[in-house]
Amino acid sequence: MASRPLPLRHAPARMLRSLRGVAFLALLPLAARAQAWEPVLATQFKWHDNATNADRAADILPAAQFLATLSTSQRRILASRDQLLFTARITLESWPRYDGLDRLAPGLGLVWQRKFGLGAYAPALRAEFSAERALARESGRSANTGTAGLVFRQRLTSAFTAQLGHEFARTDARDLAFDRTGRETSARLGWQSPIPWHFELTLGFRHGDVLVYSAPPRPDLVKKGKIITFSETFDRQGSFIAYYFPADTRSLALRASRPLDRTTTLALSLELRRTPHGDVEYRNRLFALSLQRRL
Repeated sequence: MASRPLPLRHAPARMLRSLRGVAFLALLPLAARAQAWEPVLATQFKWHDNATNADRAADILPAAQFLATLSTSQRRILASRDQLLFTARITLESWPRYDGLDRLAPGLGLVWQRKFGLGAYAPALRAEFSAERALARESGRSANTGTAGLVFRQRLTSAFTAQLGHEFARTDARDLAFDRTGRETSARLGWQSPIPWHFELTLGFRHGDVLVYSAPPRPDLVKKGKIITFSETFDRQGSFIAYYFPADTRSLALRASRPLDRTTTLALSLELRRTPHGDVEYRNRLFALSLQRRL
């Protein structure tokens, strides 16, 4: 029988649950008054080499993921240095091999930004909030998600920019087995090359709940007192065991993007993740091809 994981479930979790409700109530009046919208369609193909987050070779299953997000946003100038950006979006997520992971997720976002000074080299601080309701094919995975974060951005030269961010995220799922809470700190360096390509290098550190799948039997998990549940999501003989543990994940990501025309941008990215847990660890490699178009 699954129960809620204990780590990081207290002040940050309560704060994010409150933010989700506040965001929806506060942002809807802004949406009603919006006049100048900027619709964008973003599509992405992503390849996961370890979709099960497994540490044993026999449990590692790769998977393809397709995402399409239609969003529309409006920017409001509050003062000479302050801006608000309101966003409404809907995301369709498809996993061709493991369709139990398919989901449809409408969401809202709010960004407040202050620029400290004039000109391109003035630093900027952003506060970002989002709320999302995901409807999954496997109903137990349907969830409410909230995030809150701060981002500091500084242009270093005409070609280089630096960014430092921290985010809290909380997911409350219909089935307690798929609840998650985490916090992540990231540092990013961007470079606009002489050719029409923009490169970004991102280092990330996340602490939070991790969901791992493994084929039974796992007496080591029982001995450690792990809370486990069974999952039929993955297409193989027999059920997988799904279990949680708090862990630190270190990541390194490289992204390259370039405009194809005035409205369309192409991006390629590669992300490497490493999550140690006691005597074992699991690794992830994710490759993504993205296309974004302003409508």
